[in-house]
Amino acid sequence: MDFPSVERAVKVYRECASAPSLSSASLQKTGDSVFSVHSTWSQRDLERECNIKYRQTHIVTLDSNGQIGDVIDPGTNTELNSEQLVRWSPSGKLKAVLRKIKDKKGDEKQYLEVWNNIAKIHNINLTALDKHGKVYEDGEFGCLEWSSCESQLLYVAEKKQPKAVSYFDKSKEGGSEENPETDAKKKDPEVKGDQFVHRQDWGELLVGKHSPVPCILNLQTGQVTIPEGLPNDVSVGQAIWTPDDSGIVFTGWENEPYRLGLIYCRNRRSAIYHLDLSSQTCNTISITGQSVRSPVFSPDASKLIYIQNSCHGPHMQCAQLIVYHWESKETKVTVDIVQRPTEGRPFPGLYVGRFEQQCWLDNETILVSTAWRSSQTIIAINICTGEVTRLTNGPDFGSWMFCDIKQRLILACRSSPTRSAQLVVGVIPQEGDISCINWKPLHESSVILSDVIWSVITLKPKTEQGSDIDFETIILKPKANSGSQEKKLPLIVWAHGGPHSVFSTGYLLLPGLFCQLGFVIACVNYRGSIGFGQASIDSLPGFVGTHDVKDVQAAAEAVIEQGLVDRERVAVSGGSHGGFLSTHMIGQYPDFYKACITRNPVTNLAAMLGGTDIPSWTMTEAGMDFDFKIAPSAEMYAKMFNCSPMAHIDKVRAPTLLMLGSDDLRVPPQQGIRYHEMLKARGVKTRLLMYPDNSHPINKVDAEADCFMNMYTWITEHL
Repeated sequence: MDFPSVERAVKVYRECASAPSLSSASLQKTGDSVFSVHSTWSQRDLERECNIKYRQTHIVTLDSNGQIGDVIDPGTNTELNSEQLVRWSPSGKLKAVLRKIKDKKGDEKQYLEVWNNIAKIHNINLTALDKHGKVYEDGEFGCLEWSSCESQLLYVAEKKQPKAVSYFDKSKEGGSEENPETDAKKKDPEVKGDQFVHRQDWGELLVGKHSPVPCILNLQTGQVTIPEGLPNDVSVGQAIWTPDDSGIVFTGWENEPYRLGLIYCRNRRSAIYHLDLSSQTCNTISITGQSVRSPVFSPDASKLIYIQNSCHGPHMQCAQLIVYHWESKETKVTVDIVQRPTEGRPFPGLYVGRFEQQCWLDNETILVSTAWRSSQTIIAINICTGEVTRLTNGPDFGSWMFCDIKQRLILACRSSPTRSAQLVVGVIPQEGDISCINWKPLHESSVILSDVIWSVITLKPKTEQGSDIDFETIILKPKANSGSQEKKLPLIVWAHGGPHSVFSTGYLLLPGLFCQLGFVIACVNYRGSIGFGQASIDSLPGFVGTHDVKDVQAAAEAVIEQGLVDRERVAVSGGSHGGFLSTHMIGQYPDFYKACITRNPVTNLAAMLGGTDIPSWTMTEAGMDFDFKIAPSAEMYAKMFNCSPMAHIDKVRAPTLLMLGSDDLRVPPQQGIRYHEMLKARGVKTRLLMYPDNSHPINKVDAEADCFMNMYTWITEHL
């Protein structure tokens, strides 16, 4: 088979990679039956080699029957260069903006601005106030919350630390021995000998974030205060106001005995706290010894909801929805962990990282997005009864993300493997089946892969243990070849990372690119993926390198049996745990796979234990219980090695491309480097690409584009 040229691949990449991805979207009521939709998007700019952000605004009107009438697109987008967080006030009349600006010297400064519908009315230089370090804008700790009176803003920032100086430092005011009285009058305390003390942060993608604290900005005085009474050794995030503004509620993650990487890991010990600002007393609301997050009050302020799951075991799990009654202080599990969904009860459980800022349909019903097998769907949950209603389940769009709701107007974003993100609105019926929503798009998808078709197949495992737990594979095929037996196409088998994550039937950039260039793609949601029940997740630890490997191979064989694929031209791809599986496949099935492309792969669990920000992960997935004080024995190291790809290195023959991020804290680059060296020593063709200033995702625009082109040239050369 003659593959499309490199020039064609570049053209296809430019077209498909230009699809913007939604960063945030919100609804604001601007008049009787009139709503404005504000959305922020991120888009790759290959010429500038960066991601740009821009804002879109749409106007939506409701007719006399309360149904969607006109949708008005003003037709202009505004590029955003410096906004980090945006939050509308409860009345919708004010907007708070956290902005990062470089001054004339090139130093970064953060400002908090407040705008009304006419102009900017407040601008506070937070850096100049010097009350704290950088404000957190991430999705784990970050927040920006208005008080109900709209005179105060609550956010999270790095705790200010005493200045560390050398024992030999001689300040202008004089050394401590010569002039101790002057030292005592300095504005900020100084600590001698602490310049090189190691301060642990929260790991991958949260580098430099050590000790987050809540901060309150008084807009009338322009002053920032750090509340007193906070618990020691807790990192504060996701803070919100209590209904009467007399206190704050927040998630607090335990710092001790040492921090484990937080991103992608929903199993860190934490609690929901209530801090009374007047008495400076702080109490725990949630059950201790759990992993909790995302507190949100109901509109009538009578109930607080949050998410809870175990702080042990897999890094992502099925979660419980907890309701805390604010006055009575009673706690109730309203949605429990689902072990195994059934035909009669197909709901597979909750897989939610964080609630949206406005998630309440009314005082009894919330809306959330969650994984549902191989799809992302929007569900409504009655917090009194625990009843779950699926609101999205159409054949054309497999991925739905809930964004906002005002009155009964819902804003969502949808996509599919062949259509990029599209904002839609709908009205939830007052009576009857609330899932009967007529969705109206605000715009067309920017990328539509009209020459690609997709489907999902369900497979049964080929192992004795866990054989009653099925799994799925998303298949992408070139449409021109879908009904022909004349030309069999090459196959790329794709394994996701985690391992406890999932391929969703949303817009899949790399699989879609390769499919456009003539490949059949199989994205495998092997056992252990989220969205299939907790029993599926729990079936994998202790069997990594076995169950997941056999599932990936079963998926490859199932696609070949459809008759469209040339079994002599099969490649495998994946990153992180997907890289673990890719390198396992070429070791355990050396005659089957003719090429391998892998990003930041885990190749040796035993060696990774001492270099990753999540040592708990290596032990858990190998089937052992993690303890902070454990010193692994020789037997433990042997168990971790034996389930690793490196144990099969002598059997590998497939040409292997490795792509590594130099700043990866999750899977140290040495994992890929050593595997590359072992292949070279055995005469196996291999190539290693190292991307500077890229971490685990390798998602900087220039690196991401280079990765794809090298993947394409590698596979076409060896298939």
